[in-house]
Amino acid sequence: GPVGQLDVAATLDVETRDVLDADLESMLAEAGILAEGRIRPGEGVASQQEVRRVSSIVRYRQDSGREDMLHGWLKNAGVTVKEVPDDASIHIENQAILAAMGLKFVEEWEARGEFRYSAMESYMAAEMEIETIDVAGFDIYHEAQFDSETNTTVSSRTAGTRYAISFEDSILVVANEQRPGERVIFNLADLAETMREQRNDTMRKLITLKERNGGLRVRLYVKYLSGQRAGGIHQVTFANALLLIGRAE
Repeated sequence: GPVGQLDVAATLDVETRDVLDADLESMLAEAGILAEGRIRPGEGVASQQEVRRVSSIVRYRQDSGREDMLHGWLKNAGVTVKEVPDDASIHIENQAILAAMGLKFVEEWEARGEFRYSAMESYMAAEMEIETIDVAGFDIYHEAQFDSETNTTVSSRTAGTRYAISFEDSILVVANEQRPGERVIFNLADLAETMREQRNDTMRKLITLKERNGGLRVRLYVKYLSGQRAGGIHQVTFANALLLIGRAE
């Protein structure tokens, strides 16, 4: 009956927790990070597969509402997790937990060779002060999402100048339609590598790209990048950014 079903579910839940804890302890012990029941960050070396599995276990605990059990296990293992802001994402919390073990948290999409870099999430993680964006001297303030379908035109209300904006294969191009020779190119794959190296670490303000060509001046503020990463090469397929376009003095 229903009671029996609940008993079975409870038993399976307990068994799942036991298996996860056993897996976690086993992997950390084999990597030399767990010894005599105590976590010793920085003393061992975990393989990428082990780090992915540890990340998966931590993610399961958090997503299933069992973070108290996880933190209890960590406390018993002598680990103190760095406090994060109350409004921080689960991703930031998971990063803090893995960091307390001397490891770097790996998301599911990262394990699939995907990447998602958010400058705004980095603000929350490092408690950074968001910079003020100076729009003086620019005719166009264009906030948009760029993907493989991006092929649009924006116009200056004051000067009447039209600018073509296109995005393909990680490359964002802004060109003056009246003066084809005036165009600037941003390689977002290079920016993705920079964001990968600096996210939640040394990044202290939004990375800004600036380019000019003839009378064209463009400034790009990137909020978010995503795409595929293989062989150490980024292929950006989506970007959320603010584009400022104006005339060079």
